Amino acid sequence: MAQKYDQFAAQGTRLGLIQGDAANIEQYVTNKALDGLYLMIGEEEARDQAKSAASPVGAIVSKVFGRA
Repeated sequence: MAQKYDQFAAQGTRLGLIQGDAANIEQYVTNKALDGLYLMIGEEEARDQAKSAASPVGAIVSKVFGRA
């Protein structure tokens, strides 16, 4: 199935209908999975920073490092 997609995508690329990583299904899926993973990591990091800033120690650290 992936080979058929790649064949059709190659034709679409030549016609200018498909660009970049979308021409190879394995590369496209890998990139989308990594995009989702990085998004989740970023969200978790933001939650962690919000938690630490809300704690008394976090407030002191924020003042010391200028994040206040």
